[in-house]
Amino acid sequence: MNDVILNARMADALENIHVFTINVFPNDVKNQDEIDTNRFFHSIDNTVKHVMGGVYSMNGCKKAVELAEMVAGSPQALRSRPFVSFITLIISPFKIDDQYGEMACYLARKCIPVVVPTEPICGTTSPITLAGNVLTHIAETLGGIAMVQCVKKGAPGICGSVGSITNLHTMNHVGGAIERAMINAAVSQLAQHFEIPLYSTGGTSDALEVDIQASYESAMSSHEKRETQGRKTPAETVKQYVDTIRCEKRVPCIEKTVRDRILQRFPEIKKSHLWTNFSG
Repeated sequence: MNDVILNARMADALENIHVFTINVFPNDVKNQDEIDTNRFFHSIDNTVKHVMGGVYSMNGCKKAVELAEMVAGSPQALRSRPFVSFITLIISPFKIDDQYGEMACYLARKCIPVVVPTEPICGTTSPITLAGNVLTHIAETLGGIAMVQCVKKGAPGICGSVGSITNLHTMNHVGGAIERAMINAAVSQLAQHFEIPLYSTGGTSDALEVDIQASYESAMSSHEKRETQGRKTPAETVKQYVDTIRCEKRVPCIEKTVRDRILQRFPEIKKSHLWTNFSG
C-alpha cells in the first residue's frame, strides 16, 4: 500500500495535476474484496484532489462508495460533490460481463461518475486496421454509456479508450506504440463529436528501464492526445470533463473522528509506516 500512498502524495504536490488516477496495484492485499477499500481510502487520505480508480469486486466497489459517503458526510453530499469516480470496463469484442456490468449499473444508480472504457487490440480483439479498431472502440464505449443512461438518466458517465496494437511476432499487447496514441486521438475526436467526456491512457511505454525509449513513447502518447481536440478548444474539453467528475471540488479533509469510524467500519484497511496522520 505504500506505493499507493506515495503516488497520491506526489499527485497532490503537483500543481498542474487535477485528478489522481490510482496507478498502482497493492499486491500486499490478498483478499480481492479488500483491494478497493484500501486503494480508495489511502488515496483519499493522501490527496485533496479528485480520486479516480478501477474496482475489482462488487463487494469492494460497494465498500469504496460507502467509505466515500462517510468522508463526504452523507450519500447526498457525495452525489452533489463527487470527489471520487470509478473505472469499470467493456470486454472486447462487444461483451459486458456480469461483474463489471453490475458494478457500472450500481454506480449509475448511486449517480457517481463512472468510466466505461474499452480496450480493443488490433489483430486479436478488434480488426487489425486502426480504422476498425476505432470503430470497435466507439461502438463498445457508447454501449457502456447507453447502459449507464438506461439505469439512471443523467447519471455521469465517461467513455474510455485504452486500446492498442499487437506484436504479431509474439502476439503480445504493445503499450507504447505510436498507434496507441493515434487510436486515442481518433477516439478523442469522436468523443468531442458526441459531446461526451473521454478517459484514455497516456504516458505508456514498453521500455524495460527508464531510458530514451521510455521518454519518447510516454511523451508521444500524451502529446498526440493533447494536440487532437476535435472541434472543441482545450479549455472547453477540460471544462466538460470537470463538469462530469467535479474535479475542481477538493476532497474534504478526513477528520480524526471520521477516520476512526472508517477504520472501525473497515478493519481490513492496512496500516502503513507512512501513516503520519494516524494515531495508533
